[in-house]
Amino acid sequence: MDDRTPLLSADVSAERAGIPLGVTTELAVVISLRAAGDAVGGPRPALSVAFVLDASGSMRGDPIAQVKDSVERLIELLAPNDQVSIVAFADNPVVVSERGPLTPGHKAHLKRRLQGVQALGGTGMTRGLQQGASALGPRGDNERQVVLLLTDGAPTDGASTESLAAVALGLRPNVSTTTLGYGPNHNADLLDGVARAGGGQYWYIPDPQDAQVEFARALGAQGDVVVDGVELVLLPSEGTEILEVLAAGKVRVSANGLVVPRPDLRSEQTHTTIVRLRIDAGSEAGRTKPLSVQVRYRRAGAAAIHNVEAALVVDVVHGEGSVNPGAQRLVALAGAEIKRASARHQADQGRFDAAAAVLRAVVKDLEALPGYAKMDGGSVSEAVEQLLDEIQAYETRPSAQQYMEFRSTNLGVDLAQGSKHAADVKAQSQSSRALMAGVVDQQVIGNIVVRQPGHADVVVPLAGELTIGRVPGNDIVLALGNISKRHTRIVARDGKVVVVDLKATNGTFVNGQRVGAPQIVGPGDKIQIGASELHFEARQPAEPKK
Repeated sequence: MDDRTPLLSADVSAERAGIPLGVTTELAVVISLRAAGDAVGGPRPALSVAFVLDASGSMRGDPIAQVKDSVERLIELLAPNDQVSIVAFADNPVVVSERGPLTPGHKAHLKRRLQGVQALGGTGMTRGLQQGASALGPRGDNERQVVLLLTDGAPTDGASTESLAAVALGLRPNVSTTTLGYGPNHNADLLDGVARAGGGQYWYIPDPQDAQVEFARALGAQGDVVVDGVELVLLPSEGTEILEVLAAGKVRVSANGLVVPRPDLRSEQTHTTIVRLRIDAGSEAGRTKPLSVQVRYRRAGAAAIHNVEAALVVDVVHGEGSVNPGAQRLVALAGAEIKRASARHQADQGRFDAAAAVLRAVVKDLEALPGYAKMDGGSVSEAVEQLLDEIQAYETRPSAQQYMEFRSTNLGVDLAQGSKHAADVKAQSQSSRALMAGVVDQQVIGNIVVRQPGHADVVVPLAGELTIGRVPGNDIVLALGNISKRHTRIVARDGKVVVVDLKATNGTFVNGQRVGAPQIVGPGDKIQIGASELHFEARQPAEPKK
């Protein structure tokens, strides 16, 4: 795509189209960014990846072995013009391999050096992240630089979420940071905070057997990024004050206005930012422009900075201005996400009933919004269904490990950004599809037969992955029994069929036994989800022609 073609559009609206004459008014404003949808069809920029791997003592055994095998496999799947470096960190970081293009010789060097990594010592995460970025070297044109930080624990070097997030933010816009939390003992909030500051995404790997697929999913998402280095510059007019930018992270004041970093955006991804203003409307009716917005961004991998400008325009009127329902919904969702975080804090302290009560009140408010319809696939409906899952989870009073798993799984969902889990976004670009094709089987290997009481059997071909849950958008939608929004994933990999429970409250069962770690199933096995049964039927090979 031509570098001059706009890859990002911006729209600014307010919850009300007008403000009352002669009154100082507080107003919520929605800034919506949308990335172009056709930019991933052509060649993507070269990818420079620093794998920053936790090699502390807690990774000893199967975890470090699975991680090393996963990195080896991804090295084979990346393009020849991509570059890879590997850093292992324990008490101190070690550059396992310097950055280099994926020639056969460098691949062999990477694998040889990688297999020599031993797990021992503490978790010096700060220097590990810094060393990973340093190993990438200067960024070239048409090159995306990404740090993939994986850990199974919490820092032992005194680092906090704020200090590590500051490191990740300082690497932007040239380096994006994505984090992967491994197993039950990592600090999910810390990794999520680091990824948000670094423009990337936090991913949860609950079990060593999931490592290859989740690594590929996280890395493949980088091939779908259309724009990076995204920043909002907010300039209020005279008589207007910015009270708050919701979920802004670290902002800074410049000569041009308040600068708010935003995440890298994938193809067709929309991101909304809510800004609260206090506006002195003045004494004359008419139109006013209380806020100007400049959006700075780069085409993924490019050096040139592009600008998109937009502005908020409202009418100064006698009486109250009319409500803007679309903006009102987005403001409500942003507020719901803040209250959801408050409920999660209550649950962290074991106050599950109080957490559930907070969310029930939020659900009631969302259901009262004009235009809400249950399970219509809209943003409010998706948020309500997500909250209902969390209410149910809290009301079961989960064990410490069950709660951690549920919490980490759902940390990838943001009500303000559509309530979709990042892992459920399908690979879009050729490169990301190729990465996923390298770790899951793309050929149809059989069928999943779905049996629900009172319904005819449904036959669904199995290739790659199938997601199962109660809401539209899943590959298999189950309406009977206590089914979570995202309940189970069935994966075809290495010629096997694997059932992955997505830490749903009511669990997934195979032959009557609850699924913990990913479980291989075959013909004759019975997968039970709520009131439904699923069976795998292997596809028979075609008979040779006579």
